Amino acid sequence: MLDPSPALPADLPAPLAALLEGYGVSPDSVGQSGATVLLLDHPQRPSLVLKMEDRSTLDELPQETQRMRWLRAQGLPCPEVLATHQDERLNALLMSRAAGHDLSVLGPDQPLRCVEHLADALRRLLRGGASDAQIGEAVAGIWHGRSDRYSELRASLPPDPHKAAPRVEMSYIGG
Repeated sequence: MLDPSPALPADLPAPLAALLEGYGVSPDSVGQSGATVLLLDHPQRPSLVLKMEDRSTLDELPQETQRMRWLRAQGLPCPEVLATHQDERLNALLMSRAAGHDLSVLGPDQPLRCVEHLADALRRLLRGGASDAQIGEAVAGIWHGRSDRYSELRASLPPDPHKAAPRVEMSYIGG
């Protein structure tokens, strides 16, 4: 794994090193991903975060980049992806630093506040501003408009006199 240190790694790819010239570096130890995360500060430029991981079969940063871009496109608050880098050795993600604090600042003695923050974030993600009624209408529209209503349609057919076995309802077998 990359060594988190108070300076930019000496082998940082040149395009990223050029973007980060003049930034002060401090390691972030809050995350649990196994990636090296550096907090970057500059007196005249925005604060940034550089996240790096060694390439492996369990690469996380490409998918994390996609999720962050999708969240921002939905209008949800998250860091902005500023640059990415992939080579045979390294995945890197340079992003803006999100305003606020992570939930670790609440501490283990405040589980209800953590749950409230997580529930609020989940509501915003699911709703995108929609009310309960709007979500209900959208789900009902999808449900009634589907073409895979096998059990429902089969129940409306007359019984087949040539079959002795009772019908198996799809809901009982996972359908």
